[in-house]
Parts: sequence; structure tokens; C-alpha cells
Amino acid sequence: MNETPAGASRGRHAKPPSELSARWNRMLAAASGRRRLAAAGAGTASAAVVASLAALAFTGGGSGTAP
Repeated sequence: MNETPAGASRGRHAKPPSELSARWNRMLAAASGRRRLAAAGAGTASAAVVASLAALAFTGGGSGTAP
């Protein structure tokens, strides 16, 4: 069976990966497990903060008299 190596472009007209995605993949490959865990925790915490701020904004929190 003929298989292409991982990460290789497929086909004659396939676009090469962008500079951003190449840097991202290189950074992920170089990161240790502990760094990945810390990044995942920071991302989860920031998402929780954004969600709680959005919930507070939607509930209002103004005066008790509403029309």
C-alpha cells in the first residue's frame, strides 16, 4: 500500500502549510506535557471568566424596577 508520510502535502496542487500553522505545529511538538497541561488550564480558566462575564452582562444587575 502506498502511503504518504505524515505532514506531507497531498496532490500536485496542494497548498503548502501557512507560516502560522507551521510555527504552531513546531511549538506544540517542542512543548512538554507539563506545558501543554498549563496552557490547557489557562485556556479553560479564561473561557470560564469570559462566560461568567457574559452571564453577568445578560442578567443586567440594575435597579429593581423594570418595565
